[in-house]
Amino acid sequence: MLYVFINLYIYIYIMITWELLKKYELMPPKSSKTYRTKEINDAYENHKNKLKQQNLTLSKYITKTLFNNNNKELVRLELNPFSYNVDENVSHFILWLNPLIEHPNNIDLKTLIPYPYSEYTDDKIAIISNSLDARSIPEIEHIHLFIR
Repeated sequence: MLYVFINLYIYIYIMITWELLKKYELMPPKSSKTYRTKEINDAYENHKNKLKQQNLTLSKYITKTLFNNNNKELVRLELNPFSYNVDENVSHFILWLNPLIEHPNNIDLKTLIPYPYSEYTDDKIAIISNSLDARSIPEIEHIHLFIR
């Protein structure tokens, strides 16, 4: 009898509710498991593959795209083009710390959230900083902002 083993990737797509986001705000997940839809995850993987063909890492791409040599901004707030699978009334942003500018090692990115988001109350914003081992781009300090 011949047995053939096929390596299958099984995706479990979980909708991240506001309640779960608020839980993660206090205790971020420790795994690098993605919480994107299949379509978004496929687009993200395609993007990474295209960068790889250009000999670019994600961190080099972010630095080159958001923080060119003339950019003196300390942070950039960007809508995440590869958003997590969140409720449709929630927007997923990323606040990136400029890697080309010297800054204190223990900087609290939450204090750098730009206006008007810095004025949002806890029921309108969730701020998540993934653990280092759960970050897809650990070379650039960043946090996730979820706004409803």
